[in-house]
Amino acid sequence: MEFETEEDKIGRREFVDKIASCVDHLADDQNICIAIDGEWGSGKSFVMEKLGERLNIDDSYLVVRYDAWECSYYEEPLIAVFSSILDSANEKLLSLHNRGKGAKAVVKEIGKDLLEVFSKQKNIFGALATILKKIKQYAAVYKKGIILDTKNEDAAYFRSYQTYLREVKSCLNGFTAFVGEAGKKNKLIVLVDELDRCLPDMQLKILERLHHLFDVKNCVVVCAVNEASVAKNVETTYGVDGYEYMRKFFDLNYKLEMSSSIYFGNLLNDFAKTLTKITNSKRYDWTYVDFAYGCLLYGSQNVLDKADNREITRYYSCLNDVCNAFGWRRLKQRYIFFIIVGLFIRKEVSQTFLEEDEITYCDHQMEGQELYFDYLQKYLGVTGKILIEKMGGSFWSEIGRCPKFVWEFNEIVHFSIHTQQDNLNQLRRMNGHSHVIVKDCNELRQLVIQYGGEQKNA
Repeated sequence: MEFETEEDKIGRREFVDKIASCVDHLADDQNICIAIDGEWGSGKSFVMEKLGERLNIDDSYLVVRYDAWECSYYEEPLIAVFSSILDSANEKLLSLHNRGKGAKAVVKEIGKDLLEVFSKQKNIFGALATILKKIKQYAAVYKKGIILDTKNEDAAYFRSYQTYLREVKSCLNGFTAFVGEAGKKNKLIVLVDELDRCLPDMQLKILERLHHLFDVKNCVVVCAVNEASVAKNVETTYGVDGYEYMRKFFDLNYKLEMSSSIYFGNLLNDFAKTLTKITNSKRYDWTYVDFAYGCLLYGSQNVLDKADNREITRYYSCLNDVCNAFGWRRLKQRYIFFIIVGLFIRKEVSQTFLEEDEITYCDHQMEGQELYFDYLQKYLGVTGKILIEKMGGSFWSEIGRCPKFVWEFNEIVHFSIHTQQDNLNQLRRMNGHSHVIVKDCNELRQLVIQYGGEQKNA
């Protein structure tokens, strides 16, 4: 299954295909544990989602999604894993059954009678139904989220926790030993996400419990994990080399490098398409979006490298909120450039940007010098000259507009708190450059502050 390029804004398609290939080519009766190693916000959850979609199209695969954070209320992680397996088996069986019934499918839950019918079949239905039958008998125990207690009447027939584990593993091995119509054995794939959000001791406990699944045949466990963070927790907890400790869990480790600049560029590409649709503008009018991206990409402050993809996602949502509040059809090119860059500065670089006392202070620094304080150079380390040098090769016909964007950005900041009656401001407005609308400048400032965060001196 190929997911659309429009969805893959962080360039992970090849990464997903590579891991899926490892699953597809796993030798019979083998098992493997794979780590997707990435920092918080690097897109691990996106990869896990797409990997699940890619693998789930194979009827012989039982894909289990285990959200470690969502299931953290369980005292015993392995109980949560088995619960997730049960839910996934039920969902898979329903999907296969409803597919056969066509558009009129009405089955929403596998009942006891239907389960009995399925369990007698020698096909994928029977294999899944067997899992459901055997694990459902433990439901009253594991839904309580507790370690099995032999004094509990619901678990009286279990001599120990190890007995329970052995019973479930035997059930899973029965499923993965089944050979379907395509002539290949079933596979169990457990996708573990959001491990980073759990408390340190729970992270280690989950990894230890998942280790118990490694000897299930034809089983693949994929963990989204920040290896550096977990290794540090191991060293703190056990006083041993954290990375060496991790090696006993993972057979393969795929490093998910941060690609925030690519992700940000793809989001701005979508933003430009929205502008095109609403304003009926053409592609060559997107220059102001391109140069806004260039300001954040080429500045000496490396602001895009310091932001992760989750922060950028939140920023992009706020960008659209500002445009909705101001009115898309009111957006002039200079305003769009200001919003894209100004909102990023406010959210990710400086919470004091656009505060009135800071603008006034910067204005005083410019008396007798340039007309406007250069905020792009201050916060991003970028000037019109730098942008022309970096982007001129691709935008040779537009480089004359670049200094204009920079000028107008600083002009909007200045007039966002000043009135046009001021003599010095009148001089600035009559200096042969664009005549901004003071009311618009003030409104844009308020919106960027509102959606960029109100915290001053944070």
